[in-house]
Amino acid sequence: AANPNLTGTEGVAVAYYPYSSTATTYTAIPVESASQTDYMYSGWSNDLTNASPEATFTMQHALAAVRVKLVASANYTGDKSASAVTISSDGFMATASLDASTGILSSKDGAGAEHTQDNLGLTLDATGKDVDFLVIPADEADDINFIATIGGKQYAATVTPGEALAQGLIHTYTLTLSAEGLKTSNVNVTTWDGENGQTGTSELKPVGGNTGSGPAIDATGKANGVYVVTATGQLVDKSAATPDCIGVAFI
Repeated sequence: AANPNLTGTEGVAVAYYPYSSTATTYTAIPVESASQTDYMYSGWSNDLTNASPEATFTMQHALAAVRVKLVASANYTGDKSASAVTISSDGFMATASLDASTGILSSKDGAGAEHTQDNLGLTLDATGKDVDFLVIPADEADDINFIATIGGKQYAATVTPGEALAQGLIHTYTLTLSAEGLKTSNVNVTTWDGENGQTGTSELKPVGGNTGSGPAIDATGKANGVYVVTATGQLVDKSAATPDCIGVAFI
């Protein structure tokens, strides 16, 4: 597959991850939470021409992360083996539509999504063990319900957030198991452990000479195709996409 052709006319590009063959426009990328996919978007990479063919994409996380930190207090002497954690909330949506140029999630549907991480094989201690989830946050806050299976028994807890979960951030909820049961503490909100803002560069090489020409360019010299970037950084036509590819649209 050929690279998109660039002319002297300035264009822009936008990227999203993972590539979706069902997306018909970069403004409406379908996302869902059941697969726990880490969807990402770039915003615009501007001023692309045949003289300046590098598009640098700073990828941002589109969903919100819920981190459950399981802690065993010093006075808990029972079985500390944690096998599963389930979270649910009317503030968790099942599906949405992502605009890769802005990161805005719209057309949210399926309130009340539930997510489970099982077969954990964790042994709790006073430091805590983390269990991570990815959620599509609703526009308004709602109670978050937790069920932790520890020592073969289920322990439940509920937290009422002060505001809706923010996309692109990790919201950590600490659940402490003591002789009195499972207790929650205040939420701690952090960035994505330094991962927020991953950068990738793809060189969009002009094809057919310095002026650039070809089917990927419309009459104004702007690319109108959708391409993908592979895990090795190669720009290929969308027909060659694999699940680990980044989708790139040229405008």
